[in-house]
Amino acid sequence: MVPEGIPITFEDRMGINMVADHARALTFTIAEGIYPSNEGRGYLLRRLLRRALTKFYSYGIIEPFLHRLVDVVVATMKEDYPELEERRAEVAAIIRGEEESFFRTLADGKVRFISIAQDVKDSGAKVLDGEKAFLLHDTYGFPLDLTKALAAAEGLDVDEKGFDAAMEEQRRRAQEGSSFAGEGQSIVSMNEITQGKSSEFTGYESLGGEALVRSWRLIERSSRDDLEWSGSGGFALELILDETPFYATSGGQVADEGWIELAGNRLAIRDVFRRGGEIVHLVESPWREEDARHRLLNAQHVRVQVDDERRLAIARNHTATHLLHAALREIVGRHVAQAGSLVDGERLRFDFNHFQAIPRDALRKIEDRVNGWIRDCMEVRTELMNYQEAVDKGATALFGEKYGAEVRVVRIDDVSAELCGGTHLFNTGQIGLFLLSSESGVAAGVRRIEALTGTGALEHVHWIIGQTDELAEMLRVSRGEAGGRVRALLAEMDSVRKELKRAESGEAAQELDRIIKSAVRVEGILVASGRLAVNDIGALRNQADVFRGKIRDGIAVLSAELNEKMQFVVAVSDELLEARGVGADALVKELGPVAGGGGGGKRHLAQLGTKDLASESKVFEALPGIVKKLVSR
Repeated sequence: MVPEGIPITFEDRMGINMVADHARALTFTIAEGIYPSNEGRGYLLRRLLRRALTKFYSYGIIEPFLHRLVDVVVATMKEDYPELEERRAEVAAIIRGEEESFFRTLADGKVRFISIAQDVKDSGAKVLDGEKAFLLHDTYGFPLDLTKALAAAEGLDVDEKGFDAAMEEQRRRAQEGSSFAGEGQSIVSMNEITQGKSSEFTGYESLGGEALVRSWRLIERSSRDDLEWSGSGGFALELILDETPFYATSGGQVADEGWIELAGNRLAIRDVFRRGGEIVHLVESPWREEDARHRLLNAQHVRVQVDDERRLAIARNHTATHLLHAALREIVGRHVAQAGSLVDGERLRFDFNHFQAIPRDALRKIEDRVNGWIRDCMEVRTELMNYQEAVDKGATALFGEKYGAEVRVVRIDDVSAELCGGTHLFNTGQIGLFLLSSESGVAAGVRRIEALTGTGALEHVHWIIGQTDELAEMLRVSRGEAGGRVRALLAEMDSVRKELKRAESGEAAQELDRIIKSAVRVEGILVASGRLAVNDIGALRNQADVFRGKIRDGIAVLSAELNEKMQFVVAVSDELLEARGVGADALVKELGPVAGGGGGGKRHLAQLGTKDLASESKVFEALPGIVKKLVSR
């Protein structure tokens, strides 16, 4: 793994052994169903993997290599652990995905490191600030050891104490952010009016009935600015009942809506949530404190009713989420594990651990599989059982969730069994239709699928058909011919665009020749500047490359007004770079204050942008003097 020509020291040998040991640990751990993530066990695994990659990054290895060691581990250990062979490809794919992600992050971070190191050297200092080292760690995943190695190559030390202090400050903020008060779990005082059991959930069996108010309190509506109220100001009423059919927001499922009839007034339920062991119902209050107290003391019995259409829509999406989870594990891989979800009356959202985007054909298979289970009209059964018994029978539990001794298992035939307290259908056929609407990445190693069911899915299909018909009408073709016609038009547009670019390049080339002819000599260097009539920044960079190919000892600053901004591209020829050491990135750094903007780039080509359209002449006038100053350094 160490490139040829580099002598292997004892420290290097220890590093190689460390990487081999990490590869073995990663292979076994991932094969057991624990995956790299940003939380809990997965975070430790990700750190282990990145530590191994960092060791060889210092040798110049910037391509994924760790996944290739999976075959070595499996070949060595499969006699004693035959299950490794079954998951060999999956484990290697997960590790490779993590490697590719980390190397992309390192590439971005190294650009930032170079900029930080240059600032340190320009200031005459010899130590890279600890907060800057922590920024590289926190934003780009740079381990401190890597920052130290890169800094040493630049002749710099790293303020490790400052790094540790910044790390400790972040831990302190995280701990403060996770306090109970921050979670809205502070103790509140309720006005008790009856005694006895409270907050018994009856919503699995019924959607309405009578209840008894146990306690209440008034709050200002402004304290719940996440809700839209009927008017500004006023009060809201929090109610705790002896029993309720209303599902409180929990486990990714949103709260039920509906109404409560109280003291002759029918009030809309605006929110239902848990506080401690209680289920709290929030309604707009038409009364102030004393009036509310009087009415509640004289009307403790209330009628409640859940919005049954919305409850059914939520149940469709929740049951479909369980089917989606099962389909993902079947088609994408057994490593798929839920990493979050949202289920409401409009859609479902499902986050899961996976290392790359799911191909379109696999998404189609997932959608077809779920719809097949829907057509099979499978029974959805729920049962209460001991937690360990449920897990032993194959029920899926979410890592990080807290479960009691007795749990509720939602089972769909032999397709799915999950620990879940949410509301569900009685039969998968009630879902009607399942339609994937999007698949995307939300974090490293976490993907997200959004989907629609039932009437929501059907309405989306109707909308797509309507859009297709409208497009076909505009193109004056049938619905089935619309796609082909669009492809033909795009090909035609591409051809026209290429013709325009050829014409533009010819005109720009003539302008570039004019700019070169009017260039001046500064300390023996050809310094050219001028505006080009181009339509995008890519064309401006292309002409800068043409300049570099034509001129052996020159600097050019080319400008163009694009999208209400003045854009500059700075080019320095290769021979001049070697002979005089003047870089385009250094020029941009000097020209930025003159232009009132900023930018960056590489030594041979860099870019500067500003909203000050009048800055062009200032930049061109300042250029010779700046070149002279940089050369004299």
